[in-house]
Amino acid sequence: MSMVSRTALTLLAGLIAVPFTPVNRTATNNAPEQQAAPAAYATTAKEAYLAPEALTYIRPGFNIKIQAVTNFGPGQKPVVELYFTDDLGGPLDRLGLVTPGTISTRYVPALWNPTTRRYTDYIGYNADPAKNANPSRDNTGTWQELEIGHYKYTFFNALPATMDPTKPHTLAAMGVRNTTDIVGKPYYAVPKYLDFVPSTNAAATTFNAMTVARCNQCHDPLALHGGNYRDIKTCVLCHNPNNMTGNISATESRVQFDGQIFFHALHMGKNELVVPELTYPQDVRFCTTCHDPAAAGGASWYTYPSIAACGSCHDDVNFTTGANHTAGPAADGTCATCHKPEGSADWDAGIKNAHVVPIQSKQLKGYTAQILSVANAGPGKKIAVTFQLKSGDGSFVDPGVYKDTTKGSISIKLGGPTTDYTNAGMAAAGQPFSEAAQTATYNATNGQAVYTFTNAIPAAAKGSYVVSIDTRRAYTLNPAPKNGPATINEGAPNQPFYFAVTGTTVVPRRTSVALSKCNVCHARLDNLFSHGGQRIETQHCAICHNPNATDIGRRPTDGSANPGESIEFARMIHRIHTGAELTQDYSIYGFGGAAANFNEVTYPGDRRNCLACHVNAAAYSLPLPNSNVPVVTDRDYYSPRGSTTAACTGCHDSRDVLAHAYINTAYFPNNPTVPADACGTCHATGADAGVDKVHAR
Repeated sequence: MSMVSRTALTLLAGLIAVPFTPVNRTATNNAPEQQAAPAAYATTAKEAYLAPEALTYIRPGFNIKIQAVTNFGPGQKPVVELYFTDDLGGPLDRLGLVTPGTISTRYVPALWNPTTRRYTDYIGYNADPAKNANPSRDNTGTWQELEIGHYKYTFFNALPATMDPTKPHTLAAMGVRNTTDIVGKPYYAVPKYLDFVPSTNAAATTFNAMTVARCNQCHDPLALHGGNYRDIKTCVLCHNPNNMTGNISATESRVQFDGQIFFHALHMGKNELVVPELTYPQDVRFCTTCHDPAAAGGASWYTYPSIAACGSCHDDVNFTTGANHTAGPAADGTCATCHKPEGSADWDAGIKNAHVVPIQSKQLKGYTAQILSVANAGPGKKIAVTFQLKSGDGSFVDPGVYKDTTKGSISIKLGGPTTDYTNAGMAAAGQPFSEAAQTATYNATNGQAVYTFTNAIPAAAKGSYVVSIDTRRAYTLNPAPKNGPATINEGAPNQPFYFAVTGTTVVPRRTSVALSKCNVCHARLDNLFSHGGQRIETQHCAICHNPNATDIGRRPTDGSANPGESIEFARMIHRIHTGAELTQDYSIYGFGGAAANFNEVTYPGDRRNCLACHVNAAAYSLPLPNSNVPVVTDRDYYSPRGSTTAACTGCHDSRDVLAHAYINTAYFPNNPTVPADACGTCHATGADAGVDKVHAR
């Protein structure tokens, strides 16, 4: 295949292909094989924007291969034979003289106990307890160069004289190639592990309870201690029970860094001496968010309970005195006597049952709400909406049941136009018409209900509009969680229904984000932000969270907290997720006049990864559609602002950036009150400061 054809095919796949020719060499026995194909980089990678000659020079990537280990015995200094290669298998010079970027590595040798499922790291405390050091790594040994990219590393530390070489061990090798000055980023090698029994060199089974893929769902990527530790298995090598304690303040008592305690407490926000103000984005009872069921040892969280793991979250339990523990005092190793993997009912002593998230309880019946049709649509007309409510077993639900408000509620929202919701001529502060629909005419035979709006579509309306149902029903849990709630709202996922007000073509609202992407980190977004369990779908959110929408209607009536804050969807989501990195206050007044501040939100991933939320690159590439409406931002430096400016300054909210945006905003004579931002001139796809390029990683 010619290079032209190969490049064309790669571009069709949405990638930019950049050919480069690595330095050739002949592979020695067992050496990594150099690949012949050119590299292809997605436009989200910095390499995609480098010239071919730059890639030829840089030879991107860094990979480690452990070829052999010798001297792994009592009192000895292990010798590790390694290969270092780039992403095409070409050899890399450790010193950065022949190939660019110096390489530094580190090694952790550890004993694996299959009974306790914990490691004992041989470097640090366990090498010499008298030093009272934390478990650590070896990285100051000596090197022997066998050829470029092929080395032997001899440990600085000797293994403990008391080590038992007949037991399972793990040797971890990890490292970084420093190319930051050249590429704008270093290359971290995927850690390599040798799981073996040193006395026989037989393969061994060691830690397999979790996968880093689960960590990276939110952390994107996991990169701790300066970026050097990027796999949960490297974490647990050191974060074990052997003297792994410390804190960030010399005036505070030392806390446990043992992984079973530390990791749980960290995500519970109960380890503020170490990582203050941590934001965990979902209900902590979603245990499988971290404990990957697909992992070989993924069941360990409910098959191997321990005081360390359980007590880290349930820190009001004193297992010694029995305080807050139904069975009284309990010794470690006896937990499984009462806490079986799975019990017989929600929130009994079974471990899986005890961690059921109420919204996922099998006691709930399942609930759907679907709009079937809209009649009498047109400017100035009152639409009739036909809809159907069902339980999970297919039985119909009469909306009239909600005339008793203790049983739940139902309302239908009417908004538009779908090009960009403004809800002009409807409710205050950019809100849609929202009408309670429990009085709808109900046909019990087919389960269909018809509700006719009392408000008419505005006479000036054009294009397509939307109707969408808010509904929830109250359910009493029996049994219920010990600490509540006793009742829960079961909401029906919103299913927006688009219809033409003028013309015959129905234009749905553009799709920029997807609920499924939210739930990668949030598990069930509706468990956190659903206005009482009834607003679940992101396409439904945009009806109210539109360019004209602010929280002014929820702020104190005396005007003491005015002006209102924008709650436009793109701007709001960007600001919430930027949280602690914002330079301005971001507080929203909600139901009951309660103010919620988001300046302490800590985003666990890399916000340059726009595809973590957006459905595709086109959804955020500039320029945005001209039909997008300017956004009201009364609490910011100026208002209104173009939709691009509003979205970008949701994250980049400094005064300097706002000044830059302001002077690049025009007010044309034929439309002097509408801001036209010029962002696409410099930040369009392919430009030197394109959004794709500046967010590439």
